[in-house]
Amino acid sequence: MKVLVGGKFNVIHPGHVFFLRKARSRGDTLTVVLAHDRTPGIVVPARERKKVLASLRCVDKVVIGYPITGEAGYLRVIRDERPGIIALGYDQHVDIHALEERIKKLGLRVRIVRIPELKGYATRTLIKK
Repeated sequence: MKVLVGGKFNVIHPGHVFFLRKARSRGDTLTVVLAHDRTPGIVVPARERKKVLASLRCVDKVVIGYPITGEAGYLRVIRDERPGIIALGYDQHVDIHALEERIKKLGLRVRIVRIPELKGYATRTLIKK
């Protein structure tokens, strides 16, 4: 079963690796969707972030998201990739019920899971240090 995760992944750190490994353990393959360079808060170009993520053993595929902001871009990626599971990080604030309903309208059945935090490794915390 394909697991899909998404994020900015500006600076890859142990918290990200923990998240990716836990997500990958939920299925057979892991696809990472990187936020497009037009996304606010991006500091490292998508091509560079993609290279780093693709080098991780737990990652099977890396795609760069669409330059469409908001829900339309996210749902387009879900439609294209057709995951069986979407893994969300502890800090990804998503209305899971609403997302499930929108995915059903695409004709897909996707289970949404939340991966816990690796304490002490939030990007915002590391940057402040």
